[in-house]
Amino acid sequence: ALVISTPTLADVYVGSAYSQTLAATGGKTPYTWSITTGTLPAGLNLNTSSGAITGTPTTAGISNITVQVADANGVTTSKSLTINVYAVPIVSTTSLPDGYLTTAYNQTLAVTGGKSPNIWSITSGTLPTGLSLNASSGAITGTPTATGSKTMTFQVKDANNTAATKSLTITVNAALVISTVSLPAGVTSTPYNQTLAATGGKTPYTWSVTTGTLPAGLTLNPATGAITGTPTATGNPTITFQVADANSVKTTKALSITITAAVTTLDQWSNLYSAAPNNTSASNLAVGSFTVGSGSNRLLLVSVIMEIGTAANPTISATYGGTALTQIKVTANTQREIVWTGYLKESQIGSGSKVLAITYSGATGNASALHVKWSSFTGVNQTTPVASSGGTNTATTSATFGSTITYVANGMTTVVAGNGGTPAVAALSTTPAFTVGTATTTNAQTSNTFTTATHTAAGSYASTTPVTWTGTTSAWSGLVVVSLQP
Repeated sequence: ALVISTPTLADVYVGSAYSQTLAATGGKTPYTWSITTGTLPAGLNLNTSSGAITGTPTTAGISNITVQVADANGVTTSKSLTINVYAVPIVSTTSLPDGYLTTAYNQTLAVTGGKSPNIWSITSGTLPTGLSLNASSGAITGTPTATGSKTMTFQVKDANNTAATKSLTITVNAALVISTVSLPAGVTSTPYNQTLAATGGKTPYTWSVTTGTLPAGLTLNPATGAITGTPTATGNPTITFQVADANSVKTTKALSITITAAVTTLDQWSNLYSAAPNNTSASNLAVGSFTVGSGSNRLLLVSVIMEIGTAANPTISATYGGTALTQIKVTANTQREIVWTGYLKESQIGSGSKVLAITYSGATGNASALHVKWSSFTGVNQTTPVASSGGTNTATTSATFGSTITYVANGMTTVVAGNGGTPAVAALSTTPAFTVGTATTTNAQTSNTFTTATHTAAGSYASTTPVTWTGTTSAWSGLVVVSLQP
């Protein structure tokens, strides 16, 4: 009996030459071949004499055909067969995303064309440590444990063992972290400039604020992370900053910026009283009235400079509007030049003109000269207004701070000095420098005040920092130095 013995037709790929000959048994040769239903894939042809199907297919697809063979006696038989034309397999993944340390990675390689199932492998190079390739699915998974870039050649083979390869790179970045630990405090009306920092990820970074708002007057540069501007109001806002890397991986951190008012002089040091009481004591001596200027977080400083006939340690106190001042420092160390300084805070100052009264006792040999000065400041810390203070007396024409004076950023240090001679500019060679105030003289007793040593950064003055007078001299002098805290 005449039988078509070809069981199946081989698969073929677009653009690849194809050649398969149909076979028959039985009957009387020669045979004549034909297709009774369906059509061959575009690009293929059937030789009716030999039964050879040849050519180069041009389009992927499935062709279902019925082939017929007729022998020399005209006897015929037919069979249904299929030719599968596949596109050539191509690794269609164009690039692999970056990975990050300690972050799970999952990316599946893709292929177009070919006949499934596919088998994946790496023919050169190695995956980053911690990652593996699933040969069946092409999934690259795992958690990277080391940074760096790895380039690999991936191969995919389809069910017909037709292969395609592609070279791809995986870069593993360190975890993206905002490394800025804290932001420095700012001061109103003072330029602020601080740049946020990040590590890891892939540059460039893009910065933003996700919750909260920057202090008024400040802006964030999204490209550089620089926070700049001039603050216009005090406050302590907490802001959540976000940084996104070039892969849009994001991380956030909450940071605070404290904006304070710098310590500034409200009322310059002014001489309120100069006289020669020539007594050893006085109680509630009204030395004058004055009004402290308007401002916030004010601090009133009052200094009493006393020259006495015999070295002693007199007691000195003061009240303003009946409220006792808190003593900061008195240079009572058995010298003839005594300098006392005290303060009142915002809640104690009030408003309007008030009387300043001085009480002292123990001015041995009589108070041959008494000077009272006052000044006020704004932006002073009301809990701890004085960062540090010092003061000394000497039996010479100069005095030193006596102890290390620590000052803080945005604070101010002021010096009140007294000397029996006639002072010229004091030899304060420290940085920041002081501005010399106005000298006042009564009964050959001179009181000189040095003011407005403002501080843009924290630091300190040595205990041996000298204040020196020139001109008419005497064998005694003294000073008090006060560093105010914002």
